Amino acid sequence: MKIRDFLGYDLMDQVKLIVSKYFGRRVKSYQIFCLDSSAYSNGLADRLRGIISVYAYSKCIGREFKIYHKEPFLLSTYFSPNKYNWEIHFDDICHIYPFASPVIMLDKFKPIRLNSLCKYFQHHFYTNEDWLPFLNKKYGMDF
Repeated sequence: MKIRDFLGYDLMDQVKLIVSKYFGRRVKSYQIFCLDSSAYSNGLADRLRGIISVYAYSKCIGREFKIYHKEPFLLSTYFSPNKYNWEIHFDDICHIYPFASPVIMLDKFKPIRLNSLCKYFQHHFYTNEDWLPFLNKKYGMDF
């Protein structure tokens, strides 16, 4: 049995597209705070709390942190990178599982879920939670 017979023509074409897009291209393992039309987030203060939490988590595990904030406004309209370049271009974001995965932690989700994340791929965080007490205890940091 050939792979095409097993997957079908439409799925095989999708697999070819994915392979052609990512073959030979290394997906960078960013921790990305996302705010686009994919998930709901509360007000600006809640978003900033989520940004700080994801940044602190990125520092704890030694990964590069980026922000993709497009809705309801461009974050770069009001804030600009200073000592740390947090901006990311859309082309640098991978949207194909298993190279990237969304992590949705809104409204009282426990940050213990952070322990189960793979350390090699991109994670797109949608959160408004404060993880600092958990991170301080787990990693011995003082944020």
